[in-house]
Amino acid sequence: MRGGHRPRTLGENTTNVAFDDHDPHENPGSWTGLGFTVGEARRWIDAGRRGARAAPWARAGVEASQAVLYRCLGLFPEEAARLAEAGTDAEQLLCAWWDAGIPRAEASSWLIARTSPEDAVRAEAARNGDRPE
Repeated sequence: MRGGHRPRTLGENTTNVAFDDHDPHENPGSWTGLGFTVGEARRWIDAGRRGARAAPWARAGVEASQAVLYRCLGLFPEEAARLAEAGTDAEQLLCAWWDAGIPRAEASSWLIARTSPEDAVRAEAARNGDRPE
């Protein structure tokens, strides 16, 4: 814990996904040097991001609320922007991969290869000599 607040996580089953880079006292006006308007800065601060970490995501055109989730999947801003431009909702994408049982550390590799969660499960099963359920 830092500053008296507890790191936020996505849920009980993902406690290793902490977003402890949020400072509730951070001033949106300090972000203007990074090219943010005060309104844009507020959205990123509310999503739990700091200016230096938010800037690449914002420059890539990824919305603050979506960036946090794309980051959980291990994607870089440019990869996330490609998915967002195609209309992919980060929350639905994250749920699809995790519900399929794909480890968080592996999801980005499959996503970059443009593989579906179902195809990834089948490929892993075939590689391990198992039958997918």
